[in-house]
Amino acid sequence: MGFCHSFQQAKEQAQKNADTFRSPWVAFITTSGDAWTDKLSSFTDGTPPGAEVFSPQKKHTPEPWHQGAGNGVGSIFADGDFRMRLEQGGTALYPIAVTCRGYDPVEDEANEKRIVDCVNACADIKDVSAVKDMVAVIERFIDEYDRSRDVVSKVTFEMAIRAYRKAVRGE
Repeated sequence: MGFCHSFQQAKEQAQKNADTFRSPWVAFITTSGDAWTDKLSSFTDGTPPGAEVFSPQKKHTPEPWHQGAGNGVGSIFADGDFRMRLEQGGTALYPIAVTCRGYDPVEDEANEKRIVDCVNACADIKDVSAVKDMVAVIERFIDEYDRSRDVVSKVTFEMAIRAYRKAVRGE
């Protein structure tokens, strides 16, 4: 439980706590008017009036990812210790994904490589669903340039800027 200087600060802290501890947190105002945060599980009789509950945001494992080797062939892992845990008998690595193998070893490895390459290429992109639109606008941009060699329409240029901002900045 923590005191905050404002309800806005309490809401921001509740979201940070939810993400850090991977459990719901509550931002609320006490009867004396103070802003606080606490775990949702602390409220056995329901949350206070006007309280806001914050759940952990779903996030994927941070990049970079890589294909497994040795005993890890057929698995995809992350660099760093994001999915590593000390256990009895040593350190255990937990893969992000395990691919199906057996149909064609060359194709299986190529599929793993494609997954890893795509994830790593999208590392700084906030809205991956916007990439297809961004590529389409870039193709239009190139077509217009190829036709005119010196002029690209302002509309296409503005479309390119919007597509980039949506994909990379999440705007």
